[in-house]
Amino acid sequence: MNVFGADLAQGIPDKGSPMWTLVATDDSGTITEIRRPSSLPGLVAEIAALTGGNPFLLGVNIPVAIPARPTRSRPFEGVLRKKFGSRIQVGQRPEERRITGEQLLGALASAGHACLTYPDRNSHNSGLAEIHPGPALKGLLWIGSRVGAGLTDDDREPYCRSYKVPLYRRTDIRGRTGREEIASTLDLLIRSLTPIRGYDFNPVLEALASVERDEDADLAASLFDASVIAGTARRHLETPESCVFVGERETGYTILPSDDYLRRLLLPAPSGRRGKLFPQASLEESLRKIAEVRSPDLLAVRGKPRKMQAVFREIPCYEFENVDEMLWWKRCRHVGGPVLPTDGLVELSVSLEEDAGSLNLERSRHTALSFRFHSPAAWRALMRPRDNKIYRFRVLRASYETEAT
Repeated sequence: MNVFGADLAQGIPDKGSPMWTLVATDDSGTITEIRRPSSLPGLVAEIAALTGGNPFLLGVNIPVAIPARPTRSRPFEGVLRKKFGSRIQVGQRPEERRITGEQLLGALASAGHACLTYPDRNSHNSGLAEIHPGPALKGLLWIGSRVGAGLTDDDREPYCRSYKVPLYRRTDIRGRTGREEIASTLDLLIRSLTPIRGYDFNPVLEALASVERDEDADLAASLFDASVIAGTARRHLETPESCVFVGERETGYTILPSDDYLRRLLLPAPSGRRGKLFPQASLEESLRKIAEVRSPDLLAVRGKPRKMQAVFREIPCYEFENVDEMLWWKRCRHVGGPVLPTDGLVELSVSLEEDAGSLNLERSRHTALSFRFHSPAAWRALMRPRDNKIYRFRVLRASYETEAT
């Protein structure tokens, strides 16, 4: 799949002075093409020429998904602002000259390149990915940081929120800022990010070597943003567990690099409630695209819940904090793959390692959603109970009880 990054946040370019940047990457993340489209049709034409008819993932820093009902901001923007200390442009109030996600999707569809509003994890369909350089850069700089590492998550949050990314766009900096300040800030950022695999900043360094005017510095900053977007899009496509998908596909989202702490910080904890049982038809409908669903019961008995079993084609991946003799769902976080429906969930067959055998989790009697490690001996062969470590597991099979007919 072709992976592109596009900096489109600076408004529709004036004639003769393109301010958009499109970059294409190869399988290693190296930037192979740099284009400077000056219009929406020109942007679509460049993408069409570079894809060769193959599906693609285009990372952009403009709002892609917006709620149907007008609001001042999308829900995930508040999460980033309050918990992460990172602000992005408001998704509901685009400037008159700013391109919108709907316009981009429409232009791509008209050219025969219909896209999903989110990345297709199977790489079968083209899609957009909303990625904002500010939060993405903060995530990259924070990963591996020792700031507050010895504190609890709650005590560490203010340190993470206060962690600042230097500003390098003239539109973001108050007062007069020249090419010298922009170039030096970009150089320091690239020096900090160079050890991170999958991000190619060599074209930006080449651009900085020949900055003579303020406009040259602006173009280098735009190229830097496009490079961050492309690198994060490929990172999410290849190793989704190293990123966090903040928000919802329908109401707005953004993707940024993360570690275990950032996922705990930015993703909502599961409610843990025991939901009502699924009707059999709605359970099959919700799982049909990602799993083979069948019933182990030979006969359906009227008035008795029926068991259904889902064997996943696209594997859900979660992680949990090992703090008890049971696995509490409120201490689990979704890492990759489809989200698992929990209403009526009674048993899970999982693996802790990519090639390890399957282990069982059986629903406990607690009102809050939780599972017993079954059998305990099989689990203890791989981990100590209550060691407070974080373990990742892949859901191979799930069993449900559906509503009685």
